[in-house]
Amino acid sequence: MKVKCEINMRVQFVLIVYVFLCYTNES
Repeated sequence: MKVKCEINMRVQFVLIVYVFLCYTNES
């Protein structure tokens, strides 16, 4: 259960960074 939570946090972080990079590339 704890490992699953850690993976979810990591995935969320990667998604946020990916979206941030996409936005900075567009402007």
